[in-house]
Amino acid sequence: MLTPKHGSCHASSQADMRKRHLSDARQRFVVLLQRLGFGQIHDLRIIAGDPVLDPPPRQRFRRKNGSTTPSRPPATTTDFALKREWVDFFNDLDVIGSGVVSLIEVAHGLPILHEYDAVIPV
Repeated sequence: MLTPKHGSCHASSQADMRKRHLSDARQRFVVLLQRLGFGQIHDLRIIAGDPVLDPPPRQRFRRKNGSTTPSRPPATTTDFALKREWVDFFNDLDVIGSGVVSLIEVAHGLPILHEYDAVIPV
């Protein structure tokens, strides 16, 4: 279940997962990706499952030449149900614990793909 203390995304159903249940660091990261819209985040440090935003992670913006920029609603600080992409991403941060997410692909303000290194026990 989501807990404000840890911001864990383990819950009985996706409908239970809301932005307000996330830690402050995770809520700020949601807003950061909403503002980015499309692009990449590089070398995001993670401590105790939370993104470290000071200093800010490196952002790479993506824009297709010759196309119009789609109008997006502005980033919101209000509460909303988390989409599956957020739930999966934050569950992985819980597994990582402390480390670095080397790449996060962002589309429509959502983390659609991410890469990190891990040691595989033998």
